[in-house]
Parts: sequence; C-alpha cells; structure tokens
Amino acid sequence: MEITQIKEQLRLKTVLNHYHLTPDRNNRLLCPWHDDKTPSLQIYPKTDTWTCFSSKCDAGSGDQIEFIQKKENLTKHEALNKAKYLIDPNYNQKPTITKAAILAKYYQSTLHAFSRSPKARAYAKDRAINPTGIGFAGYAIGKSWDKEIYQAAEKLGLFKMKNVIIFPTKNQHNQIVSFYGRSITESKTSRHFYLQGGFKGLYPVYPNATTRQLILTESIIDAASIQTHLSQATVLAQYGTNGFTIEHETAIKNLPDLQEIILFYDGDEAGELAAKKINQKLKSIHPNLKITKVETPRGEDINSLAINHPDTAGELLKDLTKNRKTLNEAVAITKTGQLNTTNTELITYTTDELHITILGGIKITGLDRMKVTLKIENQTVRSLPVRHSLDLYHSKQVDGLTQKMAETLQISTPKAIKIISQLTGELERYRQQKLEELKPKKKEVKQLTPSERTTASNYLKDKNLIKNTQRDLKKAGIVGEETNAIIALLTYTSRKQEKPLHVMFLGASGTGKTYLQEKVSELIPEDEKLEITSLSDNALYYFGREELKNKLILIEDLDGAENVLYPLRELQTKRRISKTVTLKDNKGNLKTITLKVEGPVCVSGCTTREKLYEDNANRAILLYIDGSKKQDARI
Repeated sequence: MEITQIKEQLRLKTVLNHYHLTPDRNNRLLCPWHDDKTPSLQIYPKTDTWTCFSSKCDAGSGDQIEFIQKKENLTKHEALNKAKYLIDPNYNQKPTITKAAILAKYYQSTLHAFSRSPKARAYAKDRAINPTGIGFAGYAIGKSWDKEIYQAAEKLGLFKMKNVIIFPTKNQHNQIVSFYGRSITESKTSRHFYLQGGFKGLYPVYPNATTRQLILTESIIDAASIQTHLSQATVLAQYGTNGFTIEHETAIKNLPDLQEIILFYDGDEAGELAAKKINQKLKSIHPNLKITKVETPRGEDINSLAINHPDTAGELLKDLTKNRKTLNEAVAITKTGQLNTTNTELITYTTDELHITILGGIKITGLDRMKVTLKIENQTVRSLPVRHSLDLYHSKQVDGLTQKMAETLQISTPKAIKIISQLTGELERYRQQKLEELKPKKKEVKQLTPSERTTASNYLKDKNLIKNTQRDLKKAGIVGEETNAIIALLTYTSRKQEKPLHVMFLGASGTGKTYLQEKVSELIPEDEKLEITSLSDNALYYFGREELKNKLILIEDLDGAENVLYPLRELQTKRRISKTVTLKDNKGNLKTITLKVEGPVCVSGCTTREKLYEDNANRAILLYIDGSKKQDARI
C-alpha cells in the first residue's frame, strides 16, 4: 500500500480517536508534546493536518502519519505500519523492534563491555566517578545481534561511538532515548559523541515529583560526579551553558513541591553568565522559586574538584553546596504580569489574559523614546492577535493601540491602558538594568585554584629554587644562556617592586638576543606586559594613569622605539611621566590639561649598539649574548 493510499484511507480523526484525543468545538487540542494549559494544537479535518502554535513547542506541523510517528516516537517505517494497522486491524504487519528497544539492548551490551574492559574502568576511576550504571562501548558490540536489529542500530549511529564511556539520557517514562559518549582517550578532535538529532531526554533521569531541592550542573560528567560523591542529592545535567532544553523546563514545571534550585556551574566567566541567564528562565517558570548558586573555585568545575581531592571530594562538594548564595531575582514580576527577557530579541510579557511578544526586543540607547513592535494575544478567548508598531512614549500612538486591543481582544479599554502602562514600566526597568551592565567593569584579577596555589608555594619554598628555575627555563626552549636567562627572569619579577630593575640584551645580529627575551617574557602573564615594536612620540603619555603601573615593557629593537626612549628613561628614573597639552572642549574653547602616567615599570630591550643608547644602558643590567662557536654547537 502506497503512502498516498494510506492517507486517503486513514483520517486524522481516526488517529486521534485511537489515542483517546477529542478536539474541542474549535478543533483544538492540548498539545501532547509540551506542557500545554490552553489548547494550542490546531486540527484541520479537511486536510487531515495539524499545527502547534505554541512558542514553547518544537512539534511544528504534520499529517496523520507524522502524528503517529511523534506520538509513539517511531521511525517513519514503523509509523506507516501502525497506520496500516489502524486502517485494517487484520493487517499482518511484521513485528518491528522500536528505537527504545534498540537503545536498551545497546546499553546492556555496553554495561557488559565495561565490566570486561580494564581501560574503561581505569578511566572512570581517574575521573573520580562511580562506574555503576555507566557503560563502555567496545569494538565488538553488536556483532552477535541479528541482521535486522544490527542494521537498525547502525542506522542510529550507535557503532560510531567507540572507546567511549556511555551516559544514557531518559524520557519521563524512564526509557533511554539517547546517549552521550565521552572518549577515554581524551582526543582533542573527538572527545564528545552524540547521537543524530541532538540532545533528547534528561540525565540521569526525570526528577521525582516529590523533589524539593534540585542541583543543576553544566555537564553530564559533572552530574555523574554529584551522583558519586553526593548520592542523596537530586541532580539534573544541562548540556552546556546554553543547553537548558524544553525537556528541562517541562520537568521542572512538573515538580509541585520544588522549593529550591541550586546552580553548580563551572568557576569561570561562562558559568557566571549562564547563572544570570538561567536565573531569569527559572523565575519565569516558578516565580516564587528560590534560586541559589554555588561559588565554584576559579578555574575549577565539579569533576575537576573531585579529581583533585580524591579523599575529601564528598566533603568538599558538600561544603561548597552548603555555602551557596542566593541570586537576586532577575525577572521583573508585577501583580498582573511578568517580563521574560531570556531571549533579548523575543521579549515576552504575560498576564492572566494576555501574552505580549516584543518582536526584535528594544533599543537600549535613546532614552527619550521606546519604539517597539508588539504581537498581543488573548489566551482566554479565541481572537486574532494584534500586531502593532509604535513608540510607547507617544501618547496618541498608545491611545490607538489600546483602542485596537479593546476592539480585537475583547477586553475593556481601562484594562488595556493599565497593561500597556505596566509593560512600559517593566521595559524601562529592564533597559536601566542593561545600561548598568554596559558600564565598564573592574578588571577581574585571576585567582589561583587551591591546587595551583599549593604547587606554586611548594616550588618557591624548595631550597633548590634557582636550579629548578634554570631547569624549567631549558624546558621553555632556551639553549645555553643559563646565567642570562635567570638574571632576565629575576629582573622581570622585580616589576612588582617600588624600584624595579631593568635589563638590556646586547649582541651582534642573529645571535639570539630577541629570542632569549621572548622566551623568558613568555613566563610573564599577558596582562602584565607591553610589547613595543614602534610607538609615536607621545604614545606613552596617552595610556591610562595607572595602566603601565608595575608592567613589564618589552622593546624588540631599540632602533624601532627611538621616539619613546626619553619618556621611558623618565619612567625608569622618576617612575612617572607627565605632559601638558591644549585641547578643545565640546564648545570649541581651548583649554590645557596635564596627562599623567604612573610607574614604576620594568624595561627590557634588545640592541646591537650599546653606545648609541648609553643614557638608557646606564639604567639597566647589560646582558651580553653568547656568540661563541660552543653556543652554536649547543643550539
């Protein structure tokens, strides 16, 4: 039977009856693919098609075959067989194995493979995760399967995942719907593996309906670490900082007893931004929900903490969780509505009756106007949406909008005026918040992690510090020049002192003076050094007042920096420079200002001509590069 024949003989109404679904008098249904409170699935009986109009759903549109396919999570072939059965119950369809059954069988195989693989078990131990329930995909998986099932599994891409730890994701019925694979070889090009179609389901499972407290992590392996070391906690893994899916949202909505969500993200800038973003999203789902955040040490994540503290991981994670902080409410809520700014290009404002979408968002600049394009829908009665572009600060335009709302959306004019007034107030607060965020922020100072601090402290306390440093300088790529290299490094570290030292590398062309300076300076943090190839006469005067303070200034060739040698000498000797210049103000009037730049600085330069730069050389330690044949042989 051809597909066209199946569609001719099978009406969409028959399919809906089979699933005990009855449309209302307007041919609308509560959508079965998302948490639907008002019917958003429109049925078109004449064409046997359907469409979900909710922005919270990705089901889209389809026909009777696609309805079966989505409803039962079937392949197209399986859905056609089911359609034939609905046409004729006596249809002798060949039994087919479902995707869920294939995934379950595959997972059982990986569990068996894991138990037989020392390499996989060692990896799980090294990553400080409990291997219980985690499978290892080996090369031999699936060869004993019958041909049809093997082909179906291969089509799903299961056998492309080799040498990986398997983490299953599950649906609300606790069925495996997809996999995430983590390479045990930690290859930079193939570390992560996913099935086709992106992430589906949740890891480790959908939370129990009685859940009161829930931990959200950035990744699956972080969630596995929580399961291992905080076994009593209920945890849910996101799929990256932007991986909060519709399924996450639905699962959280269906937790009536939920009181608190704990964000346990990575200790970096991405984790901070993700916390602010998800805070808004969670508040839009549960306005009264308590949102807290764990202060993860800088540069660490849950799994790295567990790895670096194998004996006390559980206590450490427990203490960090105990000392979590409450996040400020990020979603503006009023008595009648709430503003959701999760998507800045698609801001929404929802009241008991209306759902307003600000298409394209709002401009942050230009505080004397607020131009918006609105799409306004009544959620309680059936009516056409109102689409309108206007300036919310223009009274006549607002009057026209509220009148149109009253006529089209079947609400009173005073109510329309009140809602638009409240929306305008919320948008003003949102815009002010965004302007505050655009203000320059104080530069964040990198903090060492506890393990880095311990390693550094032990290194500095070693009685063989100089020898160890010379050894490590060799590892950086420096051949010979042991004395020059250690003197240069000690000089560079003096940049933090009140009166730093300075250094000048001297030698014939091609002897490696620039190379030596480069390799030693690579050990200095990027934000604490300034490399100069060429600068204009007054360039140094236009740095911020303290922008050069305690910085290392590197001059590749003094010939290219002749214009700034005088202010450099002043920075070396007086540890500050100043210059008075004449400028025009915004009214065209001339005025004088004094530019001041504070030191101290540490200066390092290279040259072949010591006497030409005698005034600079007598302020520096002179390091003569080894140009001997023995040095050439060492290189």
